[in-house]
Amino acid sequence: MVIESKGMLLSTKEASERLDVSARRVRELAAKGTLESVGDGSRLYVTEESVRRFQSRIRRPGRLFSPRIAFAALYVLSGEEPGWLKAAEKYRLKRKLCMMDAPRLLELCSRRASTHDFWCRDSRLNRVSQSIRISSATGGLAEKFDLTESPNVEGYIPEEVLPDLITWAKLRSDFRPTNVRLHVTSFTPPGEGHMPIGVCAADLAESLDVRERSAGERMIGRLLERFKQVIAAKE
Repeated sequence: MVIESKGMLLSTKEASERLDVSARRVRELAAKGTLESVGDGSRLYVTEESVRRFQSRIRRPGRLFSPRIAFAALYVLSGEEPGWLKAAEKYRLKRKLCMMDAPRLLELCSRRASTHDFWCRDSRLNRVSQSIRISSATGGLAEKFDLTESPNVEGYIPEEVLPDLITWAKLRSDFRPTNVRLHVTSFTPPGEGHMPIGVCAADLAESLDVRERSAGERMIGRLLERFKQVIAAKE
């Protein structure tokens, strides 16, 4: 069986040794989309690039943001109001944002959703994009990051809606290459249209593509710096 993948593949044993975790933990990370994986029968392989990316995450003490706080932080950076937060929560969040850098913010927001990759027929891609809140560099969003527009689709969907979308769009997780990436959320921020620019940037910053990842990280840095300048001007 020929497996299509970008870069070198590692077995679950090799990945577990590099990450100093159990093989079961590697499979869990792959199931969540944290590690990019491909299957060959009963065997699972993960890409070396996704293992390296996971290793590079800063492991500092402190709890990661819950989905509702993570989305609130990225909404605030985008200049949008997180209406689901109480005034006291919003105040504390803004103070925290003033004291962190872009890598730390991305780390804290890393559990806002689980990521799942699928293959979809080209004829259904447009309907899929209309059924989710698009993010990353999907469609016209690519311009905002100086990236080339891709035919692939990426966006957010509530976890309770995912099974229906998989059924009617006939999404396949066992085909490669994939062209749909879904961020499945337990907390869905209110709103319509594409996700705020801060969320799009955070998604790009987690991409396995070096250019996309750099574009996302740069945007998060710029948004955070602008936010700090606005707060400083008010004080």
